[in-house]
Amino acid sequence: MQGRPTAVLTLVRALAKLKPAQVLKLISKAKQAPNAGKLERLERLRDRHLAAAKKLERQIAALSGSNGSIATPARRGRKPGRRKGYTLSAATRRKMSEAAKRRYAGKGKPEAAPVEEKPRAKRRAFSAEARAKMAAAAKARWAKVKGPQSPVPPK
Repeated sequence: MQGRPTAVLTLVRALAKLKPAQVLKLISKAKQAPNAGKLERLERLRDRHLAAAKKLERQIAALSGSNGSIATPARRGRKPGRRKGYTLSAATRRKMSEAAKRRYAGKGKPEAAPVEEKPRAKRRAFSAEARAKMAAAAKARWAKVKGPQSPVPPK
């Protein structure tokens, strides 16, 4: 690119930084302009310079020991680690950070908080009379569900 006017070099560098959608927008505006011929000439010039830059990148990659392929830009969209839907407040992030620092302060051994077990209250036992009433009520419910049955002869 030696021997080119600095204005052209500046323009080529500026065009190379633009996204394809931005370039198309500029082209559509420029075609409506009175000097559309200049734009077409600059587009051809830009394409030649981009091709030359790609060729130089391949040569550099070959000399540096890589496979010579040009890295393509990553797909646009969410970052892989980001979750969608909610964010944590600064206070919550600070609390989480402090908890993590406390957890890892003991060389990876988390400090176990002493767990105090409350004695369980003993269940009161039913009296024999209460158990007999419950058994009679259960038998009455089942008899109502099953209906009248003929006695089964013993074997």
